[in-house]
Amino acid sequence: MKKLIAICLLMSTIFTINAQEQKEYYDNGQLKSVGKRIDGTGNGEWKYYHENGELIATKFYDVNGKEIEIKKAPIEIKANNDFSNNNDYDFPQIQKYLDKINEIDMGYDKLAKLSQKLKGKTFTSIETYDGEVSKDYYENISWGDFKYAKYIEHEDAKMYIRCDFEFKTNFLKTTKYSSKEDNILSCFIFKKDILAVKQAIEEFEENLVQKFISTQNLTQRTEYEGAKTWKIVSSLMGENLENVKKILQNNNMVVKKNGIDKDTGLDIWNFVALSEKNDEYTSPYTVAFKNNKVVMAMVPYGYFSKETTNLLKDLSELKKDIKLFGFKFTDKQTEEHRSSFGGGVWYTFNYFFNKINENKEVRIFYEPNEENFTLMIGEKKYLDLMSED
Repeated sequence: MKKLIAICLLMSTIFTINAQEQKEYYDNGQLKSVGKRIDGTGNGEWKYYHENGELIATKFYDVNGKEIEIKKAPIEIKANNDFSNNNDYDFPQIQKYLDKINEIDMGYDKLAKLSQKLKGKTFTSIETYDGEVSKDYYENISWGDFKYAKYIEHEDAKMYIRCDFEFKTNFLKTTKYSSKEDNILSCFIFKKDILAVKQAIEEFEENLVQKFISTQNLTQRTEYEGAKTWKIVSSLMGENLENVKKILQNNNMVVKKNGIDKDTGLDIWNFVALSEKNDEYTSPYTVAFKNNKVVMAMVPYGYFSKETTNLLKDLSELKKDIKLFGFKFTDKQTEEHRSSFGGGVWYTFNYFFNKINENKEVRIFYEPNEENFTLMIGEKKYLDLMSED
């Protein structure tokens, strides 16, 4: 067998002029397989990987693409239930997009060479220009302490987006001139890959939340398990007022008040749970009509400090349900707020979901500082109007 493999590999080198290395990736950006093909057929050694980066198997093919040997590798999937610590695979799978940039226009006379490698707790960025090498090395990165990402268009490099990953804790950043603690990791991607990168970051954050939730003992009934669920909200779109009242009454909700919004011209109806009808502080379930058809619905979810885990769980479950209904995550926008009275800095987040060929959008406005989030669904122009209002 070894002799046969050697002969096949020797024969394959004869055809290297036609052989091209090809790589396949999982949706999360992790390498799935790598090897060479001749005229579309596998040739020589191919390696196959699990989504977590572990090598699954190595296969050998003859010059005709026939499999001649498989060497399987044991798969060890590392578990981690700590929200603030990470193993080598608990980091955003974006290497595929970092690898695409090997030269970058930074406004110099000519292109600079660029290499970016993210390996869990370390990140290396090497820029070479006119023979001079500039290397940034980040180590001891704790992805469990990841806060959010900012995406910045560089004024001298309009094909690219700079991604700034900010963390709650510091790590060590070493450059040619210094070594110091920092909490921002910067890298570059092509502008055309921004959506895919944002989706990879969102998937990574959801995995972190799920691992954290799995360690908690949740016994309290959550807001999202009550009447105000995604299934009800999504069913209202396009319905008339009479049908909306029936749907919500069947879920123990009653009219609180209604009226025409002067700024948007929409007919706004507020509904609340029957048990909260006389509570002036309860948050209403808002439904907006245009020509007696629902064009937007908005539902708030409020929590207290002791319910923080429930908030994370409900937010995660809501995202899953939205995706199950065919909506695709398309964006996450971060807004920084600063108190004019010296009260510090806080952040709010907007998640966006869209469905192909449908004139409606889903948004989630999340305020960690206030421990609440709001679900909105409707036609984009009306969501924009209500957001401004």
